[in-house]
Amino acid sequence: MSSQPEAFSRVLIDQALRDSGWDLLDSRQVRFELHGHGGRADYVLSGPRGPLCVLEAKREDLDPYDAKDQARGYAENLRAPFVILSNGREHWFWNYERPDQRDAYRIERLPLPRDLERLRLKNLQPPPPLMSEPVGPDYLKPLAMIGTVGNAAIVPHGREFSIKNVALFKPNPDRIATEYLHAFLADTAFLNRLTNQGQGVTQKFVGLVTLRAIRLPVPPLAVQRQFAARVAEIRALEARQAESRRRLDDLFQSLLHRAFCAEL
Repeated sequence: MSSQPEAFSRVLIDQALRDSGWDLLDSRQVRFELHGHGGRADYVLSGPRGPLCVLEAKREDLDPYDAKDQARGYAENLRAPFVILSNGREHWFWNYERPDQRDAYRIERLPLPRDLERLRLKNLQPPPPLMSEPVGPDYLKPLAMIGTVGNAAIVPHGREFSIKNVALFKPNPDRIATEYLHAFLADTAFLNRLTNQGQGVTQKFVGLVTLRAIRLPVPPLAVQRQFAARVAEIRALEARQAESRRRLDDLFQSLLHRAFCAEL
């Protein structure tokens, strides 16, 4: 089955821009195929103070995220502070001038003109420190950077950490044992299913909508704690076996070295 041409993606992008309040017939707001020293920008979105954003269009079967550096070059040449990457179905946004926003992230809809104007003004202010939140008891943090499904970890009570690109689960201790939830989230089969549900081609993005739809079996607390204890025993056994294999490998390599040196 042949892929749709880029022109088809642009039809979708044009409609998404209209839905967000951009007037495609007003060249003061939207310009197309704008050539500059760095190349050709597919779309340039502007406001009263000049260019706001370069929007790079890609075919529907391509991952628009891959055009991130190319679009940034166009934006820097036009002095536009923002980049949007889109194939009509999937949109990425990058406020690349901010030192605290080093990468593009997925957005559900294209920003309104006033959204970009507000962001431009915010860029003129010094970046705030990373937000931190006191961590209460039974706080669970599965690390999930954009484009990956990371490892689950239990955060100790009273610790503080910076919240960026992580999903935080706070189980009700009267219904769910933290160790049981941790074992469920760390299960290989569950992680594979979660990854398969991710969106994107080159990078898999798992959004909050997907995470909130997770269905967790909830047996009685006593059963949960028994299950978590057995999982901990198995993990400890696996760790001991891995250490034994490592020592056997070291011994084998040592024997090989002695054999090659005629020291046996």
